[in-house]
Amino acid sequence: MCLNMPTASPASDLATMDTRLLQSVVIAGEELHYEAAAERLGISIRRLKSNLDIIERQYGERLFIADDHGLQPTATGIYFIEIARKRLLQAHLAMHDGMTKEPKPGYCLAYAPHTNPVLLASVRKLSERFGVRPALFSVASGEQLELLQRGVFQAGLTVEIAAAVGIQLSPMFMERLSVVLPAEHELARRGQPVQLAELRETPLIGLSRPYAHLNKRLQQACQNAGLKPRPGPMAGCLAEAVLLAGGGEGFCLARDCERRYARAGAVFLPLTESLWIATMLAFRSGCRDEFTAALSSAPLPIAARGVGVRGPLSNASNA
Repeated sequence: MCLNMPTASPASDLATMDTRLLQSVVIAGEELHYEAAAERLGISIRRLKSNLDIIERQYGERLFIADDHGLQPTATGIYFIEIARKRLLQAHLAMHDGMTKEPKPGYCLAYAPHTNPVLLASVRKLSERFGVRPALFSVASGEQLELLQRGVFQAGLTVEIAAAVGIQLSPMFMERLSVVLPAEHELARRGQPVQLAELRETPLIGLSRPYAHLNKRLQQACQNAGLKPRPGPMAGCLAEAVLLAGGGEGFCLARDCERRYARAGAVFLPLTESLWIATMLAFRSGCRDEFTAALSSAPLPIAARGVGVRGPLSNASNA
């Protein structure tokens, strides 16, 4: 990761912060709009702004910058959001581990950071039909498998996670990837669909685990196009890759829903090669309850029309 991180660790500061305030930071960092974040949290925009202001005053750093596009996290904000997400997860794990005799209340559904917001909205709507109000927890894809195996969550929404013993994966819908370039790049100024071979002189922003499937597929597509891309910085997720591309670090591939992270410095263009990314429903084998079965078989892509389309799993290259 090439983003400048704060020299001080916020871990000790977050340990004493109200989890409701931390949740406001995490959701604001995912939605990047006051209205959408407040709606997900079930609070007013005024209350959300107050929560963010309290956090920034307690931590002593600016976490977000508001502009015409919405909210943009600072470098410190990106780092803080990840630490806050882990702190919230730790609080939930402590609650779960303390429940040795009583069943866990509600339905706990984990989702990977930056899961398509239209998909999340569709899941909520389906939940209402079953009378289920799932507690949604933003958990990095790489951590979901272990937590699902432990029974901390009943199910998880994840992007291209690797298979694991005791975990079933069901593809929900697929999205075509676009190429993201710095605005000053000659191909961005041209504004036409891009071939991979045209990116010969542009560094490729790679993705760290658990995006190994996507990296492998991209490398194969580059080889097929006769391209050996220059290695660029590594990003921890698709959204971070978009921010790096907008900062002039190279090019990356991303979904349409990552456009909300693109500022004036990043340009999304169609890719002539057909590359797709799959969103999966993960759940423990033998724990396919009525709601999980509905999630894995419901036509959610129809509800997300224009954003995701159902496609054969073969297009995901064994995602």
